[in-house]
Amino acid sequence: MKTLYLCGAGNPEGVRLALTVNSVHKRWDRIVILDDDVSKHGQQILGIEIAGAFSLLQDANPATAEVSNMVARTATGRQVAYHKIEQYGVPFATLIAPDVDIQGVDLGSNITVYRNSLFCANATVGDGSIIFAGAIIGHGCRLGKGCIVAPGAVINARVELGDGVYVGTNASIMPELKIGHGSVIGANSAVVQDVPAGASVMGVPAQILMQRVETPATHQHSDQEAFELPSTEIERKLAALWMKILNVKRVGRNDDFFLLGGTSIDAVNLFVEIEQAFQVRLPLPILLQAPTLRQLTSFIQEGVQKPDWSSLVPIREGGDRPPLFLVHGAEGNILLYRELTNYLGEDQPVYGLQSQGLDGSGRLLATVEEMASCYVREIRGLQSKGPYFLGGYCLGGIIALEMAQQLRAEGEEVALVGMIETYNVHFNPTPRSHLVSLVHLLQNVGYHLGNLLSLGMSDRLRFLKKKLSVEKGRLALRFASWGRKGEERMPYPHLAVTEANEQAATEYIPREYSGRVVVFRPKVHFLGQNDATFGWGEVVREGLSVCSLPIYPKAMLVEPFVQSLAEEINRYLGQALTSAEQ
Repeated sequence: MKTLYLCGAGNPEGVRLALTVNSVHKRWDRIVILDDDVSKHGQQILGIEIAGAFSLLQDANPATAEVSNMVARTATGRQVAYHKIEQYGVPFATLIAPDVDIQGVDLGSNITVYRNSLFCANATVGDGSIIFAGAIIGHGCRLGKGCIVAPGAVINARVELGDGVYVGTNASIMPELKIGHGSVIGANSAVVQDVPAGASVMGVPAQILMQRVETPATHQHSDQEAFELPSTEIERKLAALWMKILNVKRVGRNDDFFLLGGTSIDAVNLFVEIEQAFQVRLPLPILLQAPTLRQLTSFIQEGVQKPDWSSLVPIREGGDRPPLFLVHGAEGNILLYRELTNYLGEDQPVYGLQSQGLDGSGRLLATVEEMASCYVREIRGLQSKGPYFLGGYCLGGIIALEMAQQLRAEGEEVALVGMIETYNVHFNPTPRSHLVSLVHLLQNVGYHLGNLLSLGMSDRLRFLKKKLSVEKGRLALRFASWGRKGEERMPYPHLAVTEANEQAATEYIPREYSGRVVVFRPKVHFLGQNDATFGWGEVVREGLSVCSLPIYPKAMLVEPFVQSLAEEINRYLGQALTSAEQ
C-alpha cells in the first residue's frame, strides 16, 4: 500500500493539491496528515484526519511511502521542517497540479507546484522549492534550493534567485536581476535592482479601509455590522461562560478571548467550566490557535480529547531566527507568554513548555531536574542541534537554567538563558513567618499602585482590570475546589501542578553555570531579595548580565510594561545570535 504523508496541518490548500494530484494520477492508496501541534491531532482537513506528530514517520516504510513538506510560511520555517522530516529517511514526493504545463522546465526533487502557476521555457527550479497558485516564473529563470514563491508573484525573464529566497504575494521582480541567498521580497514589492544575500525588500504598505477602535473597558465593536451574535446552542452557552468569567455584557462569534481582557487564569477557569458544561476536556493552548468564540466552539463540537500530552506548544511558528523556548511558571501553563510573543517580532518563533499533569492525568514531575530532562527531550525533537535559546518567568527561569546545564552536558551549545523576574530562593533565604508574609503582601499592593500611577489614564484602566481579573480568577479557582478530594478535584489539575512546582522550586539547588545568562529584574525588590543579581551572581560566575527595567515587580508580562521587556529580550537575543554565528 502506497502512502503519502503530508507534514504540516496549517496548509489546507496543500491537502487539496495532494488530493487533486492523486485523483488524476492514482499514486497513493492513502494520504495521512501529520503535525507536531498536539492541539490539532484528531481534527480533519478535507476529510483526512490529522494522525499525529512528524515522529510517526519513524514507522513508515521508505519503500512504500512518500512525504511532502507542507510548511511554507517562511523559507526558514520550511527548512527547519525539512530537516525534521528528512531524518526519518522517507523519500520526498513532488506534487505538481495537473493543470500546470512543465514542458521545457527543469525541476529539481521535492517540488510543490500549485494550480494555475505558469512556467515559461528554460526555467530551472531547485530542490525543495514551492510555487503557489497563480505565480509566474519567466523564461530562463534560475531558482535556487528551498525557494518559496507566494500566490500571484511574478518573476520576470532571466532572474536568478539564490537558495531560500521568499517572494511575497503579488511581488514582481524585473528581468535579469540577481536575488541573493535567504532574501525576503515582501508582498506587493517591485524589485528593480539586484538584492544582496539576506536582505529584506519591503512592499507597499496595506491601506486601512476601516479601523475598528476598541476601548479597554468594553472592547465592543465600533460598528454594529461587525458584531455577529452567537448562532448555535453551543455558541450561546459558551458566550454565557465568557460573559460570566470576563465580566462583559455581550460576546460575539468573532470576539477574541484575550482582546476581551482574558488572562491565563481566566482561561483556566473557562476550561474548567467548559468541561463541566460540555463534558469535554480541552488543552489550554488551544486558545492560542482558537481565541475567538466561533473557533473555540468548533473544538467543543468535535469533542476533542487528547490522550497524547506534549509539554512543547507552539506559540508562534515561522520566522528567520532560531526558536525561543519559554518555560512555564509555577502555575504550569504558558498562556502568560502570549502578549510577550506579540512584541518579539514576526521573525522570532516562540514555543512554550507547559507542565506535565495539566491534562488531569496525574502524571506530575516532582523535581526541577525531571522537568528539565523532559523538556530537553521535547525541544530536541523540534531542534536537534544548538545553539539553543531558553527562558522563563519566575520558576520558568530556574527550569531553563537546569535545561541549559543538561544540554551542555550533552555537548550542545546554549546561546542564551533569560530569567524573567527569577529569584534564587537558596541565596540568603528569608525565614518564613507571618510577619514576612504580611510585609510581602503590603509591598505587593504598593508595587501594583506604583505601576498603576506610572501609566496614563487609559493604560491604568487596562492594567487595573487585568490585575483584578487575575486575582479574582485565582480566588474563584481555590473557592471552587475547596474541600474537594480525589476524583472530585479532577477538574482542577492546575492546583496540584502549582503545588508540585512550588515544592520542586524549594528543593532545587542550582549548580554553578558558566554560560550566557540574563536576569530581567524590576527596579525594586521584595523583602529579602535585595541582591542586585537576584541571587545568581554566585551561580553564574561568568557570562551573567542583569537588565533592570523601570517597572515594579509582577508586571513585566502585563500590558503595557511587556513592551519594554520584549524590547530588551530582542536586544539580548540579537547579541547572542551574533555571537553564536561568529
